Amino acid sequence: MGIIEDSFKKELGKNTGKFVSNLVFGDKHSTPYRRVGSSEAQEARAEAARIRAEAAQAKADAIAREHEVRAEIEEKNHLNSLDAAVLANVDKVIAMPFSEDTNELAHQLSGLAIQLSTNSFSKENAEEKIRAKYTEAVFQKFDQGLQILLAKDPYNPNMDYLWNAFIKAKKEKKKSIKNLLIKIWIPLFLMGLLLLSSSSIDERVLGILIITVSIVIIVLIIVFLKNREKNILKKA
Repeated sequence: MGIIEDSFKKELGKNTGKFVSNLVFGDKHSTPYRRVGSSEAQEARAEAARIRAEAAQAKADAIAREHEVRAEIEEKNHLNSLDAAVLANVDKVIAMPFSEDTNELAHQLSGLAIQLSTNSFSKENAEEKIRAKYTEAVFQKFDQGLQILLAKDPYNPNMDYLWNAFIKAKKEKKKSIKNLLIKIWIPLFLMGLLLLSSSSIDERVLGILIITVSIVIIVLIIVFLKNREKNILKKA
């Protein structure tokens, strides 16, 4: 008991001395007391939450990118397979021999006319550009056979139907070309207008040049298409 009692008195005296010292001298001589918990713990929890959120976002981004890459590969494989199939059919169309008999030739041309009516010249996207190769091959083959029939039997009873089918296909092709030209020409023309409104003299001059060139190009293309159409009509 003596040792315990002495320790208790010593600790009591030390604490009493600190209490009196704090009363007299203030906090300068007080034993520092550090509060651990509230702010530091909140910061630690916030930092841990931030790290977890960044890790989750990084994982989500990686998964999304993986899906994008996989989709790109699948799309590329699909386009390659489609292109191979289309080119194989193009070769068949090119290699198709025309009959010497005009009635049989007219029958062959009727089949090509149906192919033209069920396929498109449109080239709005990558897949359409590939499919348009077949349509173009059929059109060229149809044109070739029609010229042969016109030379051999211009009064063939199927001629009106075949010629109308050719003109219709020609218009569809021309429409497709126009749509493609518009998509290319409009941005070019708008860029010229934008430069024309600039405060810089050099940019305004460049804008005038771009607008002039774009107009000349579109006029030349229109004239070329019209002359080509006239030549086709003369052959008929």
